[in-house]
Amino acid sequence: MQARNAAQPAVDDSMDPSTFIQTLPAELRQSVLSDMDESMVAVLSEELAAEAQSLRGDAEERHRRFLQVLC
Repeated sequence: MQARNAAQPAVDDSMDPSTFIQTLPAELRQSVLSDMDESMVAVLSEELAAEAQSLRGDAEERHRRFLQVLC
């Protein structure tokens, strides 16, 4: 049992969502931010909230372009 616990990263209960997201690799951070619910974006730092909004805007634009190609 100890070997399994040693392999798991320690969880810091005091880590806020912004700090946690900043620790993620860039691709994962971008994926999380672009898929995040608006209620969660509201609790992020201004910098991460702006990044989330930008990523969402980019995704919406790609989706619009994709739909135009289909029509």
